[in-house]
This record gives sequence, C-alpha cells and structure tokens, in this order.
Amino acid sequence: MIDLSILIAYIAVVFGFVFIPGPATLLTIARATSSGTRVGIATGAGIAAG
Repeated sequence: MIDLSILIAYIAVVFGFVFIPGPATLLTIARATSSGTRVGIATGAGIAAG
C-alpha cells in the first residue's frame, strides 16, 4: 500500500501540472492580448497545425 504522505505529494504534483499552462498556451494568450483576436487565432491554428 502506498504511504499517505507520498499519495498527497503525488496528487499535489499532478494538480500542479494540470493547472499550469504550457508554453503554447502562454504564447497564444500573449499574442492575442498584444495584437488582437485574429492574431491569437492564427497563432493557435499555427500551433495546432504543427
């Protein structure tokens, strides 16, 4: 059986990874706020296209 302290630490790390946005999300938000919605959508589409 897994130790309770290890389980709590694991859950904290998993929640941290889930709620912290990645670099692509931060780039899209930054471009959309600085240059407008159309540029943000184009950035998101470019990231999705690869």
